[in-house]
Amino acid sequence: MNVSNYEYPKVYIDPAQIYLTTANGRKYYSLTFPQLNIYYRRYSRGGLSARADGGVPGNLYQEWKERVNLLQRTLFPDEQIFSAQETDGYIVFEPLDPDVSDLTIHIPGVIIRFDFKGDPLEIIDLDMKFEREIGRIYPDGRRELSER
Repeated sequence: MNVSNYEYPKVYIDPAQIYLTTANGRKYYSLTFPQLNIYYRRYSRGGLSARADGGVPGNLYQEWKERVNLLQRTLFPDEQIFSAQETDGYIVFEPLDPDVSDLTIHIPGVIIRFDFKGDPLEIIDLDMKFEREIGRIYPDGRRELSER
């Protein structure tokens, strides 16, 4: 997601509130950094506790920290976006089911105006509709799209 603020003194989008709905009624919520950290920790090499005393081996820990830092840098930040400022980052969801072809992303509670104390004055909800092509692209460039 890329947000450019060239109209308001500051805006705020809470990435944890973003969700998507599908045409067949499913709902997917965005995953926050703590959720992703817990989820992917089990897939780290050695489970981060390969030593007999329960400690973490140095090289494995360093590799894990590098991956965590990369994840933190690429997620959409949970911060205010001031005038003439742009910010971008990924919003992560669980994998979509194979039968999902039409979806709507909902961004509720976008604060576009604040009072002198920093409390919200004007809040809007944004919805964006998308279509998803499901299929396979082969190394030679051939495309095989599945039927809807």
